[in-house]
Amino acid sequence: MSDAFIFLLCLGAFALLLAAMSRHQQEWFGAKLARPLSLSLRAGGFGLLFAAWLVAGFTVGFAYGTVVWCGCIAVAALVVIAVNINRDRLLKYLRR
Repeated sequence: MSDAFIFLLCLGAFALLLAAMSRHQQEWFGAKLARPLSLSLRAGGFGLLFAAWLVAGFTVGFAYGTVVWCGCIAVAALVVIAVNINRDRLLKYLRR
């Protein structure tokens, strides 16, 4: 159960980090967001990664929790990259 929660925190973190980048803001939102908002998104992304590491550490111990956290961030990053690459197909599918 905690592994799924850790994964969801990491997934949210990488989605925020993607949204904080100006290139992806142009692609997803059609315009560049204000700098303070971009910095807030970036801080939120890193905050969620830290929260996920804390959850992993307190649930299974910090030695094994760090290993679990690293696995979750790797998979979450791949999911966010896959969604970003297939953005046009995904949006087209959702509009049907």
